[in-house]
Amino acid sequence: MRIAASTSLAAPSATIAPSLTPTAAAPTLPAGDWTSVHWTKVAVEASVWIVPPDSSDSDSPVDSGWTVYGWSRGYVAFDTITTADSDSWTQVTTSQNSTDGIHWQAGGQFTRSGQAGDDREFDAPDGVLDLEEAPAGLLAVGIGDPARCGGTEWEFPMATSVDGISWLAAPITDAGEQMVTVAGGNSGFVATAPNAIFTSVDGRSWKSVDLTAPSFKGLLTVNGGASFAGGFVVSGEANTPDWNCSGPPEFVTPALWKSADGTTWTRSKLPTTAKKPSGDTDLFVCQMGQRALILDEYSFSHEATESAWISTDGQDWRPLPVGPVVCSDGGNELVTSGGRSIVAVDPTDGSASALYTLGSGATLVKLAQTGDLPPESSYVFGPAGLITADGDGNTYVGVPVAG
Repeated sequence: MRIAASTSLAAPSATIAPSLTPTAAAPTLPAGDWTSVHWTKVAVEASVWIVPPDSSDSDSPVDSGWTVYGWSRGYVAFDTITTADSDSWTQVTTSQNSTDGIHWQAGGQFTRSGQAGDDREFDAPDGVLDLEEAPAGLLAVGIGDPARCGGTEWEFPMATSVDGISWLAAPITDAGEQMVTVAGGNSGFVATAPNAIFTSVDGRSWKSVDLTAPSFKGLLTVNGGASFAGGFVVSGEANTPDWNCSGPPEFVTPALWKSADGTTWTRSKLPTTAKKPSGDTDLFVCQMGQRALILDEYSFSHEATESAWISTDGQDWRPLPVGPVVCSDGGNELVTSGGRSIVAVDPTDGSASALYTLGSGATLVKLAQTGDLPPESSYVFGPAGLITADGDGNTYVGVPVAG
């Protein structure tokens, strides 16, 4: 079983009419400060939890298995079947939809294809492995490994949707072949590579940011980006003249850049300016809700967050107590829906994950958990709450409780 976490943030614009409507209205999460999550185990044999059989025959179709995501108006699951021969390859992705995470209905599908040897696009047998949301709708993202610069994974747009039901395959572009991270939010989509930044309104056409502009002087590499109500923020390293695959210098300086429109960028005031040993510490920025950003300074040698800050404008930052890793890939998950976010901290003893959310005082608050706690697992987050499953196909629904 594979469950993938969504980082969806904003409801689609009211000016975009959905082509289909779910059969039931999505539930609504409680307002106010959340203090706990109550879990309910539901014995439902939903097909989205079925693990596909392994195929040892290289000529057989490859089944990715279902990946499940939450967004502001429900839940969506994808399954990709890949077939290939000596001349070409084809990927057919089928979707399912749910308003409550329990009852599912068939959705649309999309097809991608190419010629044999087109490794960059074919290298996605696992299908959709990320789902991002912006005002224009949803962007399904695939992940591959082109063995570039030591095998860095890269992300690329697979399909877009305005309603989470009907899907349109995304065009294969040069920009899509450079993306290492893709993030969606209130200002649109932002994608980054070590030496590139792209922005998009709809996830289909992408605009390249001019990194030769004065504000990017000294840029070494870009780690990732976030989209929120105030625009875009990207984090990286600077004070070194160039970047190449042979590796960075011995010491680097963390850096941040901000843009309200994706065109004009300014260097942000960073909460820390100390030079760091290259390859040891990175800055990761991500969104918590619609208006807050979290900045993690993550140490790879200690496998932990060294420092963390929060900002509501991407410019001024105040320190957070060192706690769970939020933005970097430290084994934890950040899931967001309808402007609220939950961080699931990876357990080390096989027990249920610890859950945190952002309180009204812009601090991380640990949530108590009651009811039928699920086993150690990954989570998706949508308007009905947190959704996960166990190896027997049972669904667990965790509803936040306010006050």
